[in-house]
Amino acid sequence: MSDMFEDFKKYLPRYLSSLSSKELFDGLKDFPENMNKRFYTDEISLDEDIIYQGDGIRDLPFIVFPSTRTGNLKAVILTNTCDNDINNKRLNTSYICYSPLILLDSYKESLLKDSQQSKESVRGHIDSIKRQEATQFFYFPRGGNLENDSIIDFSLICSCTNKSIARESLRQKRLFSLSNYGFYLLLFKMSIHFCRMGENIDRR
Repeated sequence: MSDMFEDFKKYLPRYLSSLSSKELFDGLKDFPENMNKRFYTDEISLDEDIIYQGDGIRDLPFIVFPSTRTGNLKAVILTNTCDNDINNKRLNTSYICYSPLILLDSYKESLLKDSQQSKESVRGHIDSIKRQEATQFFYFPRGGNLENDSIIDFSLICSCTNKSIARESLRQKRLFSLSNYGFYLLLFKMSIHFCRMGENIDRR
């Protein structure tokens, strides 16, 4: 196990201070028993007008086709921080991608209503999500301004134009920003879900 974590250090972000790198490394060693408020940071001011990758934000527009019904909901930003910066000059229109925050209890209840699912299988599935083992989901423990355990489903994504998110109201709308630990886990899960190399298909 110790050899594995020594190898893991090679992939830690290089821009972190030695103290931040140690805190991140120690957090990863304790995973998944430390799924708690250390997911979030107070170091990033909620007054900033920057939308960070992994931020939880209220009142983002959402639609799921083929339904044409729209609404606003809490969501997690998936687009990288650089592309969210409205000060970056582009020739094209910039969009921000995000996935809705789903209450874990509500998701669990929806599964239990399905007569095809046993309580044991649902319990095992929820435990797997909370341990970050289910690659389709990312688990957000209660913390920051997030009052309840929640999840996002990487297969459920929407987008809006960058400029349609008013920066002057971010202070009221931002639920949380991720710590180094939470952010690194998010990137790791996203890479597994979207960028698997071992699909075992010879494309020739």
